[in-house]
Amino acid sequence: MKGDTALQARAQAFVADLLEVIRQEPDFEHALTLAVWLGRYLWVNFCGIYRLDDLELILLDKLDVPASLDVSDGPVRELQVASAVFRNGGHSPLMRSLITEAAEPPDVLMTWPTTALEAGGILAVDPARVEVPLIDQPISARVVRWATKMAGYDRVILHLHPDDVAAALAVRLAKQVKPSLFVGFMNHADHAFSAAIGVADKVFEISAYGWALRAQRQSEQRSTFVGIPIAPPLQRPDGGGQGGYAFTGGTAFKYKPFRGHSLPVVLMELLRRDQSIRLKIIGPDSRDYWWWPLRMRGGQRVQMMKAVPRDEYLKLLNDCAYYIDSYPWPGGTAFPEALMRGGLVAAIQGGSSGYSYADVLRSHSAEDFLDVCIKLAAKDDAALRLQAEVRQRCIAFHAPSAVRARMEQGMDPLHIEWPPQEMLARQQIPAAELDWMDNGRSITPSLKKLTLNRAMRAVLLRLHARHFGRLRHSSLKLGFDLYLKKVKV
Repeated sequence: MKGDTALQARAQAFVADLLEVIRQEPDFEHALTLAVWLGRYLWVNFCGIYRLDDLELILLDKLDVPASLDVSDGPVRELQVASAVFRNGGHSPLMRSLITEAAEPPDVLMTWPTTALEAGGILAVDPARVEVPLIDQPISARVVRWATKMAGYDRVILHLHPDDVAAALAVRLAKQVKPSLFVGFMNHADHAFSAAIGVADKVFEISAYGWALRAQRQSEQRSTFVGIPIAPPLQRPDGGGQGGYAFTGGTAFKYKPFRGHSLPVVLMELLRRDQSIRLKIIGPDSRDYWWWPLRMRGGQRVQMMKAVPRDEYLKLLNDCAYYIDSYPWPGGTAFPEALMRGGLVAAIQGGSSGYSYADVLRSHSAEDFLDVCIKLAAKDDAALRLQAEVRQRCIAFHAPSAVRARMEQGMDPLHIEWPPQEMLARQQIPAAELDWMDNGRSITPSLKKLTLNRAMRAVLLRLHARHFGRLRHSSLKLGFDLYLKKVKV
């Protein structure tokens, strides 16, 4: 089902009905639980809703707030707030870079369970500067506690998971207590719904893809571009790139064909045109049928591998003739890091882009991409000069100090930083929305760590069945998840 706008309308109607249920729910914790589920639903269903202020305002009206909050200004001006941080992945290093580059060390507030030692280690922050949630407190008390803490700072920078509705409530309460508090929202989930966008004074955009969605977020006058900080990696050893193979690696879903765009098909043609090149590919699942023809026809020239340790990955990267980014969905920072390391890179403009200055090197068509690959393998002078030029610009643009500087400039209410013209020159399409509509069904999110009573389970299933059909796969799955599946709490 291509471009199913009727599906989008049904999802939006479902969201409106569930929002009304939350409005009528008298118990704050029950209402918050349903709100978190709704946040998760919007996060995985790209139905055109990127912010939902009413959800937060409804909950805030239900929150039992003391007549006055004991707010005291501390010596530290900045508080960085995160739902969670992880040792792997690109989002936590972004937060760590912004903290490391600050002139005065900021404090950190975590809103999901962790330890100060763990979070401090990941973010390179003294654990004494990290506050973590008190699990034995009711969630309403935690929200008030967080709001009180936030109100003691000049500025709060948010790194929130899309469904962290509780943290969004705390920010709204803190703004009520201290209207002068500056709130900056780092738009990590640039392609999706997020809580707390509506309360931010500035939305810090990290990609041209997110920048293109400002109208849908109603943030045109509040969005400012900062980009992704990428510390220059160690240069690959002298004599690198002599392995005689092209290399690509990424999460399996990033290679799933989208509207006729498929990397395996293009790679098949590459093998035909360049008889000397081999392919090494990390990520495909054995069930990913779109890789099967390349596997069968490529023979010994195609080697597919599961995830490998970091050291082995870097060796593959150092030895490859050139690195190919995932397609039709980009691989995040892997592409610019391969370039910055001193390697050669090639990519096709996919369903989303604008995540790094290296995207200047993305080809507009499969034919252009194949031409670039042939030239890189042949060490064409013009192609190598272009790679060297973009490499230097990429290093300068993504320097953590430069990203931090753009963020601080963006705190000025009158300052709006636009992405580089080179990024804006490549038109962004709402690819996540189109892919979701092509999929043709509602996606029911995880119930992990959600405690739903009988009435809450019944209303979710009833509303979903009303809008999407009782016997549709998604409704049946939701019923199984609600009543039969064991859920981790």
